[in-house]
Amino acid sequence: MIIEFFPLTLKRAGENPKELLSFLKEKGFKIENINEETGKVENIDDEDKFLNKYIEDQNIHTNILVTRGVK
Repeated sequence: MIIEFFPLTLKRAGENPKELLSFLKEKGFKIENINEETGKVENIDDEDKFLNKYIEDQNIHTNILVTRGVK
């Protein structure tokens, strides 16, 4: 699935952006960033760095690709 990841709106709705990513990972999902500039899907190697990018500049957002691997 593709999810718009916009920390500012998540916070306004009373949700924690980091908790969303943690919840998805706990449920066995892989989370990757869809880079809109390059059109490429990128691994999120450093979750804190990824989060800080979108939390520091509250006017930007991204789309994340959330997939579940075969067990």
